Amino acid sequence: MTSRVAFSRLPPEDVAEMWKKIGSPFRASVNEQEIYARFLEEAAEHRDNPKMIVLGVTPELRKLGHKYGYQVTCVDFSPLVITVMDILMGEEGERDIIVRCNWLETPLQRGQYDAIVGDASINMVELKSWDRLLKIIHDLLKPGGYFVTRTMVGLEDSIPFTDALKRFGKQLFRYPERYIGSLQYALITPENNVGPYRLVERLEKLRKNGDITDDEFDIICMRIPPGRVDVYILEQKQFEDVLSKHFQIKDYYYDKELHDAEGLIAMFPIYRVVKKL
Repeated sequence: MTSRVAFSRLPPEDVAEMWKKIGSPFRASVNEQEIYARFLEEAAEHRDNPKMIVLGVTPELRKLGHKYGYQVTCVDFSPLVITVMDILMGEEGERDIIVRCNWLETPLQRGQYDAIVGDASINMVELKSWDRLLKIIHDLLKPGGYFVTRTMVGLEDSIPFTDALKRFGKQLFRYPERYIGSLQYALITPENNVGPYRLVERLEKLRKNGDITDDEFDIICMRIPPGRVDVYILEQKQFEDVLSKHFQIKDYYYDKELHDAEGLIAMFPIYRVVKKL
């Protein structure tokens, strides 16, 4: 059965090995990386020595920044996460500027960046701070700069967890990457928290009661990072309303292999938005 040892209790090298095994939706899929690539390539066009901020230290996003000629600056608060992702980056990561701070308190100079990119970064911030974070991102960008973000959103009102299990049926265990986000959303709290640890706790109860097997538990939980991380979500229209206060929404795309499944109540679109003047 899957071990749920928290990242913070392991050596960084062990955490790096664990992180390699975690797939969608907690890491961008190949198709999602291609969407990021298209947006970042466009943002770098006709820019001399473009600069990019990564909200976090996500290796896939840093490597895309290198591919399209950006000077990459990563902003993250966790020394462990920074160390782990540097292990995964290897020598290629040495070219990046790493700033250890809270995103809401970044000392970076305003108006200097052509693109800012995050992978579910907004979801890691309490809702009360979303507007403040988006204002900071807006101010860091140059005129016409892009903010590119994969963000978990609800597609409709949440439904009870037992109803979600019935709706997804055995497809849940055949294609867990499609349904994990919706299962999280089915456990949303009044504070809009859908932290993945809450899903693990509920599945553990089902396993102990014999409602799911050890193998079924593992199929889902092997994809969920250990640790007690809070994650916050809004319905898509509400999220777009918040975005629109500071940005012009150009478009969004999503991985159709993951999100065209029937009955989903949450998804991870990748938005391309442009700084409002």
